[in-house]
Amino acid sequence: FTAVGDRPENQRIFQEPKFFPMILQVNHYSTPAEVTGLLNDMAVYVVRDKEKFIAANLEEIRTAYSWEHLVGEHEKYFEWLLAQKR
Repeated sequence: FTAVGDRPENQRIFQEPKFFPMILQVNHYSTPAEVTGLLNDMAVYVVRDKEKFIAANLEEIRTAYSWEHLVGEHEKYFEWLLAQKR
């Protein structure tokens, strides 16, 4: 979970999946009491959403750390290096 202050710039950034692809749920809090409630109930959320966290982590491993993705990233980098020499 990600706790975000209830400010427009925070909300805008956290709505961009390219910046935070692993975020399953973003909660916006405007008062310290709301944040305290979240922290006091964290164990409940962890148990409740454990399978979601595991699934999201496994998907991240399958995509961002796959052989195809890593080789592709290295190829792009070497192509960029080559272009810098020209």
